Amino acid sequence: MAFMIGLSLIAIIFISDKLIYRNKCVYTTGTVTGLNYSYGRNTRYITPVVTFMADSQKVIFYGEENLDYTIDDKVPVMYLKSGHRSARVYTVMGFWLKGWPWCILPLIVLAAFSYSILDTGEFAEVDLRKMSVRKISKE
Repeated sequence: MAFMIGLSLIAIIFISDKLIYRNKCVYTTGTVTGLNYSYGRNTRYITPVVTFMADSQKVIFYGEENLDYTIDDKVPVMYLKSGHRSARVYTVMGFWLKGWPWCILPLIVLAAFSYSILDTGEFAEVDLRKMSVRKISKE
């Protein structure tokens, strides 16, 4: 139950942060002008090179890895008004899901740690004011 509550809180914070960021952005259309290939251990990564115009300047950036694009594809682009370096391809994989594993990973580690130190019928009480954790037995 606590795991689901934690997962829900992380989802709410993650999504609200994305919505706030999205509302500050300018939207335009870019063009895939190249594909950058890189190789890892038994893996090939393909990163699109995206070009768009902003404030009469040509802006070039790398999109997210392994999005299925070909050269000359038109892609939705978002960037902050304060700078073009924040440009991203605005897709589910390119924007909404980016970073999600890094939000869930700490929760999984915390759940595994708490399950490893707590016996059946015990709970952990966390006191953030004292920065302490103590076991409580359910009796």
